[in-house]
Amino acid sequence: MAKQTAGPEIERLIALLARLPGLGHRSARKAALALIKRRTDLLEPLAAALVEAASRIVACQTCGNVDTLSPCSRASSAISRSISVPADFLFLMASDNHPDRRKAANYTLPSGERT
Repeated sequence: MAKQTAGPEIERLIALLARLPGLGHRSARKAALALIKRRTDLLEPLAAALVEAASRIVACQTCGNVDTLSPCSRASSAISRSISVPADFLFLMASDNHPDRRKAANYTLPSGERT
């Protein structure tokens, strides 16, 4: 285990950032330092956005996408006649331009559910 070089709050921030995809411990440490250096214009707004997102984001009852509404804006869109419903809803958020989109199942909204 790495030697602790900061207070427990900063080490916790680094450990949590390191759990994000694509961030190792060194990158998480750099990101934490950048957040701390830009506390008022980056750290505090990010913390507030995370708290709000955690309290408002829900899984769509129709397609499993994540949004602040259920049904989500994608499922309730009049333009969308069918929507992709992959097993992993995070894949759904990026599926529009993803080369493996064909792996997603299609769910067609019944005509009564279209807006």
